Amino acid sequence: MNPIKTLTRRARTAPQLQWLLLEARYARAIMRQAGSEQAVREDYLRHTGHRLDLNDPRRFTEKIQWYKLRYRNPLMPVLADKVAVKEYLAERGYGHLLNETIAVYDSVEQIRPEELPDRFVLKAAHASGWNLICRDKADLMRRWPAWKRVLRTWLRQDFSRYSGEWHYGQMPQRIICERYLENAAESLDDYKFFCFDGEPRLIQMDTGRFSRHVQQYYTTDWQRVDMQVIANPEGTEAAPRPEHLDEMLALARELTVGFPQVRLDLYEYAGKVCFGEFTFFDGNGYYRMNPDRYDFIMGDWFVLPEIL
Repeated sequence: MNPIKTLTRRARTAPQLQWLLLEARYARAIMRQAGSEQAVREDYLRHTGHRLDLNDPRRFTEKIQWYKLRYRNPLMPVLADKVAVKEYLAERGYGHLLNETIAVYDSVEQIRPEELPDRFVLKAAHASGWNLICRDKADLMRRWPAWKRVLRTWLRQDFSRYSGEWHYGQMPQRIICERYLENAAESLDDYKFFCFDGEPRLIQMDTGRFSRHVQQYYTTDWQRVDMQVIANPEGTEAAPRPEHLDEMLALARELTVGFPQVRLDLYEYAGKVCFGEFTFFDGNGYYRMNPDRYDFIMGDWFVLPEIL
């Protein structure tokens, strides 16, 4: 029997389904010792169809696994923490890039949604993808008891146990509330800069996150790259060059120097550049590139460091 379909039948609401999935996946991750070298090898083979070579990795996705298992930089937990990274950037003169922080919570009981704006976003500061986007506060208030259970689960679970991304286990478990950003299409174009020791080499553009999600790839001089990640459809038309591309490239060079590989996410919002996040293990390295040669091209850009 498919466990996901079983949970779907048991759940009566979206938050209840999310809570059930979180509990089931966390239990499975602990049982499998997710993040151990053996589990990483198994997951890599299952997702990519390739056997992992940690002694002589050549693919970008292979090197992500090496990076995850063997490289430890104490700054990584700071930059991936959605609260701490804002303090880090503000102290270095980049406060103008930051979205407004409405509040930071250590417990669910501190959250009073009735006092929050009509639209806002709640994020687990110590995780990836654990986001509650509120566009309709009346609907949220009706489901708030169920959502509280989800948020408590966020604060109780160690995200590093899911995928072996060790740096998440070094962060305090908090929830951050931020201003909801939108443009006329109710979705921001997301520009993801793949950087290698301070040099951006490839840009991934995501559009339509809440409707038809499309990824496209571009060179740093905004030439279309014939690459796509399987399971994310390629857009049919090239996007216009971002208005602030030169500024974003300059920021990418400034903010990523010293890291063998990191992805910097930026937005254009209200006529300026807005910071998104730093990502050290893109997609956890569990995806296929089409054509496959780009896995090797990006692997050549990624020079593995000495083990810290």
